[in-house]
Amino acid sequence: MKTTPIPSALYCALCALVLITACGEDAYHEAVNELYFEAVAALEEGDLETVEGVAAEFTADYPAEPAGIFLQGVLIYQREGLEAALPLFDTFDTLAYDRFVRNYQELESEERLTALITKDAAVRLANLCVEEGQMSVYQRFSILAHDIEATRTRRER
Repeated sequence: MKTTPIPSALYCALCALVLITACGEDAYHEAVNELYFEAVAALEEGDLETVEGVAAEFTADYPAEPAGIFLQGVLIYQREGLEAALPLFDTFDTLAYDRFVRNYQELESEERLTALITKDAAVRLANLCVEEGQMSVYQRFSILAHDIEATRTRRER
């Protein structure tokens, strides 16, 4: 199976998020975007305390969004390693697939927009797994990112 290179997929997802946010969709999507990218920026700076606070807020305010589970898993990964984080990453995978692939048609339009955030999280997990040499786990998250994008574009035509 041929897949799109991860850097291109990540770039496309981020560009799409910027465009959607710039078009001023609704408060739900903007709030989820803001929290997610605040946590990602803090993570890239190594500020785990901020990531922990944002992840707690994200999970409390938007419990249906799989990206909150992703953030919790990344915290555990940073502190304890991949093996300790895999159960949360498994939960992320299940929730993301159920919400954005299997049950996509049942979502409100503003909830559908958050599929791009979840796709970004899946791409980040795929990259993390490559860094850790976990190719079978990488494939799972790469497929999830592809399935989210395929479902989203197919069903919005």
